[in-house]
Amino acid sequence: MDKEIREITLPDGSVTDNYSAEYMRYCEAKTIARWSLQQRRTWFNELKDETRINDLKKWLTLIWKDKN
Repeated sequence: MDKEIREITLPDGSVTDNYSAEYMRYCEAKTIARWSLQQRRTWFNELKDETRINDLKKWLTLIWKDKN
């Protein structure tokens, strides 16, 4: 199976591909943004990876800023 690598421009203006870690974090944040506040709090409290937490918070902030 061949990967179809595509160029993606993220909402912050950065350009990456659809297999990058940065794109994966952005997609994860889009999913988390739809969860209830309680669900997000519970999930974030279980995370240990500070880099992942900070990346997700960055994307969530940008997603919600663009929403308003």
